[in-house]
Amino acid sequence: MALPVVDGAFILTGKEAFFLTDSRYWTQAEEEVKGSRIVHYKKKMEGISSLLSDLKLERVGFESAFLPFSSYRFLSDKLAKEVTFVPLEEEIKNLRAVKDLQELKLIRGAIEIASKSYLHAIEIMKEGIPESDIAQEMEFFMRRHGC
Repeated sequence: MALPVVDGAFILTGKEAFFLTDSRYWTQAEEEVKGSRIVHYKKKMEGISSLLSDLKLERVGFESAFLPFSSYRFLSDKLAKEVTFVPLEEEIKNLRAVKDLQELKLIRGAIEIASKSYLHAIEIMKEGIPESDIAQEMEFFMRRHGC
């Protein structure tokens, strides 16, 4: 398992998928993102608004629980004449709740590695060892074992 991209956006239309990210993750995105066109941006909200404008979409659904109000306002103000924004909380939550066999396999693998990492941490814990050293050792352990 690879480490997740920390900052980015995903836009899915009826015809195409887009993954947007900044320069910190361009290389990782190029290597790991499959089935989506990768779009680079320098400023996240400007990149998203630019792509939405280029796509000429009239209605855009978004995850209201994960889009900060300031970002929503920026996009609404920038695209007010072009786009109607529609919050899709339950629809997306329901999609995420269903796991296919591959997702279940990955989840089980992650649980196994995390459990082994925890047991490893217990073995190396001693009085006087800083918590940050234990956390770092757990991270190294997980990476060495496939995370």
